[in-house]
Amino acid sequence: MTPSSDLARTLSLFADRLFETGGRDPGDAALAIAPSRLAVYHELLHKNYGSMLRFAFTQALRLADAELAAARGADGLPADADELIRRFLSVEPAATHSTREIADRFRHYLESHAAALFGRRPELASLLTLERAELRAAYHTDDPGRSPDDAELAALATSDVATFLAVRVLRAPSASLLCLDHAATALHHRLRHGEVPPVGAHAHAERAVVARDPRTLAPTFATWDEAAFRVLETAPEGTPIVLEELAVQWIAALPEADRARDEEWQLATFATTVASSLQSGALRLA
Repeated sequence: MTPSSDLARTLSLFADRLFETGGRDPGDAALAIAPSRLAVYHELLHKNYGSMLRFAFTQALRLADAELAAARGADGLPADADELIRRFLSVEPAATHSTREIADRFRHYLESHAAALFGRRPELASLLTLERAELRAAYHTDDPGRSPDDAELAALATSDVATFLAVRVLRAPSASLLCLDHAATALHHRLRHGEVPPVGAHAHAERAVVARDPRTLAPTFATWDEAAFRVLETAPEGTPIVLEELAVQWIAALPEADRARDEEWQLATFATTVASSLQSGALRLA
């Protein structure tokens, strides 16, 4: 056995013992590690992954903690979110230290190994989707385009129709357009302020947009009705488009009832959505 292959085998065995790959520790017969040292490694690993997951899914894990406490082990569920993370590490440990990859693997683990949790809290799925979009807003690059400053936003708000429609914009690559089965934005807000709503309190669907505030770099959350949401759906991600062309494409994509509405309503809906989205970071100037 060459030195490199010997090292690779040792690292693989160490990972099996550390992550308890497949749900079991192969033991000292595979690779001898002092129990006290292995316990330290396990604790460091759990804290590292746990902190990343609680950063990525802060409110979702807060909701999960409350529901797991109420479940008291029913349906084979763990006692709390910490134990949920420990189980995850033994089944689907991430291959890198990317918070986004770890978040995606954890979401997959929940869907395949903790389905009972979604049965007890159906809104958890939408909340996970919302917080994953929040993570994208925090990390994803926003080139090309640029954010308008306050003076430009004020000038757009007072410009005539022709000047406004001549502006070139694009949808920010960091923004996410979400069609959710539950009202996750309101749920997220209530959990963030220490409240755990009862099951079914946010059962209605919503269209949400998560973006990055260009001034504070904090995530922004907005919900829109169907007509306004279609403005952002129609705007191409990362590709500039003149607002006049975007308006034409948007009107064509509207339901027949909205296409038949008067120009005043159409212009007001379109202009309000564009202005608000430029401010929130969902749209950028080209």
